[in-house]
Amino acid sequence: MKIEDTIFIDEVQKRYELLTDTYISLYNSALKKFKNDTIHDLRVCSRRIITLVEFILSKVNSTYGLNLVKILKFYFKKLSKLRDIQILIENHKAKAISNEYWLLFINYLNKKEKRIIKKLQPLFTQENLTEIEGLFFFFELELRNALKNRIISAEDLIGAIDEKYKQAMNKFKNIDIAKIETIHKFRIKFKKFRYLYEFLQQIVTENSISSKELGKYQTLLGDIQDSEILNNCILVYLKKSEKYNQASKLLSDAAGIKTAAVLKFIEKKDDVYKFWEIKSNAVPN
Repeated sequence: MKIEDTIFIDEVQKRYELLTDTYISLYNSALKKFKNDTIHDLRVCSRRIITLVEFILSKVNSTYGLNLVKILKFYFKKLSKLRDIQILIENHKAKAISNEYWLLFINYLNKKEKRIIKKLQPLFTQENLTEIEGLFFFFELELRNALKNRIISAEDLIGAIDEKYKQAMNKFKNIDIAKIETIHKFRIKFKKFRYLYEFLQQIVTENSISSKELGKYQTLLGDIQDSEILNNCILVYLKKSEKYNQASKLLSDAAGIKTAAVLKFIEKKDDVYKFWEIKSNAVPN
């Protein structure tokens, strides 16, 4: 796969600028309100920036880059519990319309969401955003210099994607459907492959699988993880509320949701083989 140097350089710069501009816009939105879509998009944007920066750091020494990854991972992790709760509310609020037990559970989740937001708000400040913007700016200067001096190449990107795919496939081969944690480990590696692959797909569109196809596959994995979180959250709710008369209905529904998610994945799981073919023996430093 041959990619012209000028095209690669332009696309790396454009991708970085687009992602960082998007992150700043989403962070500003979070300063006003922790809306579901804002939190989701902010976390996805974080993943994409982290993936790109870590790829660059495999070839470039940068304190700015290391600090950037560190602070983005900090916010990503802090938002994880909120996003989990928001997904549960969004996915299951319709059940509350016709079922009293689900209504009580969703009310519990709504209260929990408000408590989490209250704890998160002090972390989101204009001062902290200014620090992130500074890291974005100074790392971009180093990135431009690295691209100008051909320290990073398209071949490096291909090698990095190869390695991410190999890592994902190692986890894929170890999947035990009876052990959800093995699917989750594969999901983590697959996401890292996908977010690096989608950058290449921006450059080379011929004979490539759309990132949307990888996204659908990732959703199958995410649905399984969401069903596991749902089950655990129900157990916590039952313990705290002592409403054990609700256990049979809630846990039965959760088990059905989890089974359906696993079966959908089993049906499509071998699609992973069509997403990438190893194109080099290169392994990133």
